[in-house]
Amino acid sequence: MKGDVMEKIYNLLAITWPIILQVFKLMRLEEKFISLIIFLFFYVAVLKVFITIFPREDKERFLDNIIFPLIRIYLMILPLVLVYQYLKGSHPILVQLVEFIANFFTIDELIEAICLSIVMTAIFYALARFFWHSISMFLQYMLGDIPVIGPFLLRVIIGMEVLAILATYLTLPVFAMSFFKGIDPYPLSLREPIVMPPGVDEEVWEVIEKAVNKSLENGVNCSPYLLYSLKIYETGENYCDEAWEYVARPNACASNAGALGMWQFLPETFSRNANRHNVQGSLWNPEVAAEVACYFMADEVNISLNQTKEEFVEEFASTGLIWNADPYGAGVVYDRAVELRNSAFESPPNPVYPSGYVWPGPENTYVWYPWGDVMWYGQYHNGIDIGTFDGQVFDVKAISSGMARYYYQDECNRGVIHFIASSHEQFYYVHMSEDPSKIYIKTDGSWVAVDKGQTLGQIHEGNTSCSIGSHLHLMYTDGRYIGEEMFER
Repeated sequence: MKGDVMEKIYNLLAITWPIILQVFKLMRLEEKFISLIIFLFFYVAVLKVFITIFPREDKERFLDNIIFPLIRIYLMILPLVLVYQYLKGSHPILVQLVEFIANFFTIDELIEAICLSIVMTAIFYALARFFWHSISMFLQYMLGDIPVIGPFLLRVIIGMEVLAILATYLTLPVFAMSFFKGIDPYPLSLREPIVMPPGVDEEVWEVIEKAVNKSLENGVNCSPYLLYSLKIYETGENYCDEAWEYVARPNACASNAGALGMWQFLPETFSRNANRHNVQGSLWNPEVAAEVACYFMADEVNISLNQTKEEFVEEFASTGLIWNADPYGAGVVYDRAVELRNSAFESPPNPVYPSGYVWPGPENTYVWYPWGDVMWYGQYHNGIDIGTFDGQVFDVKAISSGMARYYYQDECNRGVIHFIASSHEQFYYVHMSEDPSKIYIKTDGSWVAVDKGQTLGQIHEGNTSCSIGSHLHLMYTDGRYIGEEMFER
């Protein structure tokens, strides 16, 4: 297999973690208490059985370092299975969650991704422990009988062995992640909506938004907030376009070192990154420079807002193909980018809600996840997920009169209805059924006129490759704010 299984596991967590949090919020206090008791009771019980049946672990034995980690994982999983059995009756979405996880990996993927990584990491640890212990025993044999200082040297050697084994422990997560490289994922683009923060330069933001969308089309995720923060760091409030190309240098858009344009590229750095992604145009073109800056950040500088501030500063200022050797400035860039992103999502951007939109689902539906919900990996939801409490399928209707067309997109989105309202605003109804008999408008991709409240079709039943549970994902086509308050029930 090819690719990177860590990306697939990351994506799986990104999808499932919000569901787990939602179930936890819906659980009554009594359910939470009983679930905790079940987990602790059965964990202790299984641990007792394990201690009784299996011999004491001998860290000197090579196989023990392989078998016992597998057993410890089993000890954690079994009580969770029992908690699931207790909760699945009152929370049906848990059943869909488990089905989704089971279908997310094929059997061979799951075995190779989990078992191979654990076994190889255990083998690495066993070999390292054996190596350090052998070196220690050899040195003790050679130096232990030296008069006067022999006992002291023995203590030093044993202490060094302990430190070496401790260092090996600390490298195990790094080894495991490295081993995952090369095992197959099916990458899933996790994109958050692009929302202009208050107080930014609208002309610059328009440039950045276009660049970020282009980079996403090429499979590169680029934070507009980080890109804007970098622009302020490099050229302040100046708008460095083609007009600056012929201004005497150095100037506000051309440094003494020969860095040019809005993001202060050296010409060779710009050309290298532009050529890698087949970008045409001059570094003095703000849109082109912004797009190339996205690729430079992702491919060479390796900076993103998914990092901690410490990681970001290290990459920005010290590691590899750095942007600038400026740790303080790197911290300022990071803090400003985070502040821009947080301010953009602190409250909806005060839209003027169009009148006359009706709720697209039946009365027993509600919003599972609102627009702007923060996922555990730090990105934001770009629509509203509408479903029933028990995850049942339902028909959706047109929120106003307008034009609609249906098409099947992929295993993630399934059927999609592109809807243009009479107000000329455009929406996507995502996760519609792929069965033509359950879609009540034409399914050949052609546009049809629809009336307000007209039934358009049925949502997809069950999970997709990137979502859990039967629900409608309703969004503006550009991902801007959408809320339940915009619709009349």
